[in-house]
Amino acid sequence: DYDGAKSQLTRTRELLATTITFWRDRQRDDAVQMLRTAVGKLDELDAALSAGKIDPASVKAIATQAGAACQSCHAIYREQDPITKAYRLKAGLVH
Repeated sequence: DYDGAKSQLTRTRELLATTITFWRDRQRDDAVQMLRTAVGKLDELDAALSAGKIDPASVKAIATQAGAACQSCHAIYREQDPITKAYRLKAGLVH
């Protein structure tokens, strides 16, 4: 469902882009860079999903790269609730 994926992608990008300010205000340059990388991958994914003829292999590869970019930040700054599966900031990392 490429149309549904594109809609989710748009919302994800909007939410992710606003977190750059959060990390910049906390002087976490590594988090800002990871976010910029992730947003860049989402932009690439948007372009791939907007192509006249969508290449499923390309979309999958870019989506995997975007996921890896998100995971790099989550590994350092986020933790997942084992019950709800929701992510939250790791305790004590940010004030």
